[in-house]
Amino acid sequence: MIKPNWHTFKANFSENPQSNFEWFCYLLFCKEFKQDKGIFRYKNQSAIETNPVEIGDEVIGWQAKFYETSLSKHKKEILETLERAKRDYPKITKIIFFIYANKEWAQNKGQKPKGLKEVEEKAKELNIEIEWRGTSFFESPFVSIENEIIAKHFFTFDKSIFDLIKEQQKHTENILKQIKTTFNFKNQVFDIDRNEVIDKLKNTQSQVVVLSGVVGVGKTAIIKKYYEKTKRGNSFLCF
Repeated sequence: MIKPNWHTFKANFSENPQSNFEWFCYLLFCKEFKQDKGIFRYKNQSAIETNPVEIGDEVIGWQAKFYETSLSKHKKEILETLERAKRDYPKITKIIFFIYANKEWAQNKGQKPKGLKEVEEKAKELNIEIEWRGTSFFESPFVSIENEIIAKHFFTFDKSIFDLIKEQQKHTENILKQIKTTFNFKNQVFDIDRNEVIDKLKNTQSQVVVLSGVVGVGKTAIIKKYYEKTKRGNSFLCF
């Protein structure tokens, strides 16, 4: 279980906390709505961070903001976000606001603060439901337990699963870098056609495949070729 530590977050990502906070929220949003292959977005996406997703009868967008000041000071910005979201995505029904703020909305004698009321009234006028994801969300079991692997990357100084995978990918590259897939003969470079074997590897349904042959026949060269053809779409690691 990982307890959110925003001091650690700021120390880890001091060069650009907003960008890394967006990535954190994007991963959580994808997990919640089972968008394992990601969500399309444009550079400088209007109003929301990615295209909205359709879940049942709902069309859901999201926004992530890392504020070093109180949330109430950003009321105007939030109102503008709502208006642009409805203008550019007319079918949108809900916006989830992931927010870190120096101070969240503060009650006024037990009542909703004026700024929050104005935002919610504007959302109601535009027929958009707002869901606030603040401190309590990041402390929830969904983040701290169910998505502990993600939270660890952002809230601890330990190496996360992302760091370990990156290290192993680099290790794989270093192993295969030494393997030659061509040979020189009389000042000419030759490359043996291994596509038939590679295609068999790509199309097999078996969970375990043994590649065998005498020394020097090119077993590791085949693995390197296979790696080069498939590394972008798969998790390919060598040990």
